Amino acid sequence: MIEAEKPAFFTALFALASTMGVEADEPMGLGYWLGMRDLSLQECEQAIEHAIRQSRFMPKPAELRALAGRDTPAGSALRAWMALQRAVSQHGAWASVDFEDKTINACVRVLGGWRQLCTQDADEFTKWTAQRFLKEYETLSRVRLSDEQLAPLVGHHQIANQSVPEEIRPALEVKLIATRPTKRKALPAPKPKSWPEPSDEEQAANKTKARDLIDSTLGKVSNV
Repeated sequence: MIEAEKPAFFTALFALASTMGVEADEPMGLGYWLGMRDLSLQECEQAIEHAIRQSRFMPKPAELRALAGRDTPAGSALRAWMALQRAVSQHGAWASVDFEDKTINACVRVLGGWRQLCTQDADEFTKWTAQRFLKEYETLSRVRLSDEQLAPLVGHHQIANQSVPEEIRPALEVKLIATRPTKRKALPAPKPKSWPEPSDEEQAANKTKARDLIDSTLGKVSNV
């Protein structure tokens, strides 16, 4: 970003702080500016917008950088946590899910499993589970994980279907959960409205009307 873009950056940042219930001041804004000024204004605004939609607490500059695609271990963990929050809210314990970032699958298993997390008390989930997840994710992301740890997470539907004979058992449906924020695509420019060409008859009629109007106008002028 350049110096002239600082007001726009502060406006977006302070909107984020207000949304998260954090009191913003000049030193805070300066700290975020120093931590993010090497990014473009568009990257920063997209990261802030994503945080407003998905985060429940004020992200640090490193975490916003991760949301902008500039990864740090802490930022990657935060983005993974946001993806987990979104999946729990959208799909719940009955669905089977598979995160694009397979480390999330492994981390959920360490924390008790998909179905257990989906039925946790909201306060416990957003406070204690969030802290444990961020710590476990950073740890697990540094080690080699087994296929079993990385496997999709099973929901109640799949558990119930295991007692159904295989020949009539419904096909397993696993929700694939994306973890990177998608960039918004610019809308195509509207096409100019095209008017149909008048027919030869219409053109001749228009010319006749124009001549009659001119003759009538000239006649009125000559009579004045």
